Amino acid sequence: LTHSTGLRKVRIQCSDISPTLLHSSYRPSLSWIVILLSTANSPQLKELTIAIYASNLCALNMEGLDVVLSHARYSGLERVIFEIDFQKHPVDKWQISCVGTRMAAVRKRGLLQFVAIGAHSI
Repeated sequence: LTHSTGLRKVRIQCSDISPTLLHSSYRPSLSWIVILLSTANSPQLKELTIAIYASNLCALNMEGLDVVLSHARYSGLERVIFEIDFQKHPVDKWQISCVGTRMAAVRKRGLLQFVAIGAHSI
């Protein structure tokens, strides 16, 4: 994304992590999201959407994401949307509050928004 300086919206779609991996000693990681966003140089970026299964939230490096999104190059960011797919699991408000806790700087800027997929409400 280094040369994509005119981006206004970015949507990252996370694929489902195999349930067998989640219960093994191997811990899958979605750190590639933090790495990808750390290479972006788009001062016009207003909206970032991360589409993810609820069961995969634990694999996302939210603290790292919080640090990257706190960088000056993201000062124009207006929304960080978590599109959380609860189709395989019931809505867990604790998971959602964890995102806000682990991404404190982004939350304090008032950027966090949540959209529940496969659920009636959050």
